Amino acid sequence: GRVRALATRAVRAWILANLPLLWARRALSARERLRLAVLQRLLNVIDTRFTRQFRALLASALPPARRREGTLRLVAAIGTLGPGGAERQLVNTLVGLKAVCEIDIEVIAMYLDQDWQRFFLPTLEAAGIAVSLVGRDVEPGLMTTDLHPAAPRLETALARHLPAELTHVASYARLFLDRQPDIVHLWLDEVNVKAGLAAALTGVSRIVLSMRSVNPTHFVFYQPYMKAGYQVLLERAQVLAL
Repeated sequence: GRVRALATRAVRAWILANLPLLWARRALSARERLRLAVLQRLLNVIDTRFTRQFRALLASALPPARRREGTLRLVAAIGTLGPGGAERQLVNTLVGLKAVCEIDIEVIAMYLDQDWQRFFLPTLEAAGIAVSLVGRDVEPGLMTTDLHPAAPRLETALARHLPAELTHVASYARLFLDRQPDIVHLWLDEVNVKAGLAAALTGVSRIVLSMRSVNPTHFVFYQPYMKAGYQVLLERAQVLAL
């Protein structure tokens, strides 16, 4: 409940405050060495916990789907369409694909509330590329057999094994069951893990994780589930990291 949520935030804040010790190039003081040892032990415990949960979740995954007849369907997912380098690369790649290939493309964003988060939206719309927003949660019972015969089973697996820290995953799963993409191309760490787990769970045949920066432990948006998420996803044959 509330106490657990507060404790989780406190632990994450302590981890973020001490992450620079992992790549410090200077000699550490005795106190810093102690904090580093505690940090490494804590991260190992957290990695083990998330790895166990993610593997349990994906034990219920649908087998990778076979290629369907007709136009190739690609879903690309990213946090925002703001004026960043990864966002620009996504937009240029998809606009170029749309211009030369017969392909059905949709972009899924996590956040489009503020003007800066919609910076590249007009470019995609002008190219005829649909843009949608993924929600944080799915109401229980919405993943019905009308969506997919296995949807209720996957909903049960999500409720049982999905860590509370990972909002959006169930919404991505529902979206992928509905869209039935041939390829899911994901951009940046949070989306890579959350949408990647959903894509693997729902049997997407090719999942591409785009890495466009350094190790996420260098940034304040680092989340403790990221390492385990990447490791579990990269165990799967349909997942490719670039």
